[in-house]
Amino acid sequence: LTVHDYVGFTTFFGYDIARDLPLTVVRSWHVQISVLWIATCWIAASIYLIPYINPKEPPGQLVRINILFWMLVTVVAGTVVGTWMGPLGLLGDNWRLLGHQGWEFVELGRLWQVLLFAALIVWSYIVYRGVRPVLRAAQPFSLPSWILYASTAITILFLSSFVAQPTTNFVVADFWRWMVVHMWAECFFEVFTTVIVGYFLVYMGLVGREAATRIVFFAVLLFCGSGLLGISHNFYWNAKPEATLAIGSVFSTMQVVPLV
Repeated sequence: LTVHDYVGFTTFFGYDIARDLPLTVVRSWHVQISVLWIATCWIAASIYLIPYINPKEPPGQLVRINILFWMLVTVVAGTVVGTWMGPLGLLGDNWRLLGHQGWEFVELGRLWQVLLFAALIVWSYIVYRGVRPVLRAAQPFSLPSWILYASTAITILFLSSFVAQPTTNFVVADFWRWMVVHMWAECFFEVFTTVIVGYFLVYMGLVGREAATRIVFFAVLLFCGSGLLGISHNFYWNAKPEATLAIGSVFSTMQVVPLV
């Protein structure tokens, strides 16, 4: 639907789909459902791994996991419905709270945004409770420690999505919006991905634990180093110098190297 709208081909058998599903809506669905789907998959992967890391399940862990599940379901449902109703003017003055905030990658309504942040806090706590007994005997940069560091960093960095307000200076708001994309999604979620994949490879007997730990440590340096500089390739919209854009473009391209 998004592609059809871009090329101006939205009418089928005399009915214009863009009337009920305008580009703003389908584009927002495309972005938000993708991000939430990927995030939920990795959250589920970490919860799946916890019994392998620590076979003894903490009391009440299942209840917290079920609460997290329904929080995520509510976020997704609220986002899908809200980002449709908001642009169509069906929410009145509540368009920003329940509907569409108007910032790419941070389209979801503020209520669903707060609920997603709360879900990330619950997730981090579940991970902490699951790996806590192992941390006491583990090294600070062992795999169990990395999974906790990554989940905590993801939760904290999501706070950058709350900076943009309707009255916020565009340059300030856009900078922090790109922090959500590059440092939250493309940096620390990639760190988390590396940790999870490393764990899977260890448990499948394909690599040793020490080798996986060294790879994760090296990947973190590359992700964070390239991510901090790579974010600046988006600063065209903030009227930054050409040299800044060039440096950002190079390091943003290099950001996928650790995944390979």
